[in-house]
Amino acid sequence: MALNNKYNNILTLVISAIFSQVLYVDLGFALKLYMVVIFAVLLSNLTDFKLIFHKYDYVLLVFFLYYCITSLWSMDQISSLRYITGILIILLTYFVLKHLLVKKQKYFDLNTIVFRSGSLFVYFSLAAYIYGFYIIGSFDALWEYNSTAVYGLYVDRNIPRLMGLANGPNFYGLYASFLFLYMLFKKGKDKYEVFLTGITFVTILLSFSRGTFLAIIIVLLFYSLRKIFLFLPTFRFRLIRIRSLLTVFLLVILLLYAYEEYEVFGDMVD
Repeated sequence: MALNNKYNNILTLVISAIFSQVLYVDLGFALKLYMVVIFAVLLSNLTDFKLIFHKYDYVLLVFFLYYCITSLWSMDQISSLRYITGILIILLTYFVLKHLLVKKQKYFDLNTIVFRSGSLFVYFSLAAYIYGFYIIGSFDALWEYNSTAVYGLYVDRNIPRLMGLANGPNFYGLYASFLFLYMLFKKGKDKYEVFLTGITFVTILLSFSRGTFLAIIIVLLFYSLRKIFLFLPTFRFRLIRIRSLLTVFLLVILLLYAYEEYEVFGDMVD
């Protein structure tokens, strides 16, 4: 039990640090919290640490290697070296997390980790947003902070968007959408998990991230269609099932194309 709590706490700390992008120290580069945590976890597991590769990992490494090689011919080589360093840190984070999740999976509970790290991220993000509103003072003063981040609040065209502990509202929406969908589809939720699901949904709305809204709608739409099609067992209805999914996919692509290409349609959505 003590060992389970240890790895639950470690993974909760790691995931919370990855989500909390605004927590960093400027040392000529942004030394972020997750970098420190990952390095500490690596040192503490150095004796049994092993790089774990699957087939898709080689594709990932080839892609990053190609990017790093091409960046050497960039006009701004200093920036290229910074990007290469960033990629190496991302890869280290990925393999350390993979080591923990694969080698130590019997020592932790995924539901506990998601709930704890999600709670920390969402509640602290919401608190930072409320404090940002407190600093601004009122809706009438929003124009003074246009295109500015005030703690967990980002003012975008006089709209107070929640960014929380992420780098921006859209990044917050991305992180929070994973948590929301995981908790939404989780069976046997207790009252605390139901409350977290509701609060996460509210914070996603406050982020005003249209990409996140669209992504959640698409996931829920496909999930609903799948539930419906499970009751249609015959071959004819299976064919209808495939056609329906393709139709929905094409409609989403057309809507995205119309939004990008036609200003009138975009204005209507806005």
